[in-house]
Amino acid sequence: KEGAADYIVKGPSAWKKLTDIINNVFTAPIRLMVREFGVSKFTAIFLMTFITMGIVVALVLRFFPGILPF
Repeated sequence: KEGAADYIVKGPSAWKKLTDIINNVFTAPIRLMVREFGVSKFTAIFLMTFITMGIVVALVLRFFPGILPF
């Protein structure tokens, strides 16, 4: 029961904990690229946006092949 306290978010601070977790998941790759590879923050954000959009487009084309009019 004590070990589940990290995964079950309850109480008045639940929304803050949840947004902190989501924020860390999305910003971790950007922080990693800036720290490890020395790229600028704006370049890392652009690259992550480009990669994310590519993944979304690939998934849409894979799972919804009839969605395009051509």
